[in-house]
Amino acid sequence: MAGKCSYTRYESNYLLGRKTLSVGQTDDLKIETTNANGVPLRYWVSRVGRDDGAEKDNLVTVECLIEGRWRQLATY
Repeated sequence: MAGKCSYTRYESNYLLGRKTLSVGQTDDLKIETTNANGVPLRYWVSRVGRDDGAEKDNLVTVECLIEGRWRQLATY
């Protein structure tokens, strides 16, 4: 399944410049798209930073829709 869930790595600065589509508990949804295989992807940017105990500021999480459920694909 990993090959079907390929994604483009967007830097957090690029994502921060985009409109927020939805607000989660700790993250903002910045992109909702499909990859070259037609698999739905979501890109989230965390509002929790180093001052709050996170490993880094503006952590990006990529989710992939697998068998009807959103699964975390990558965090960077």
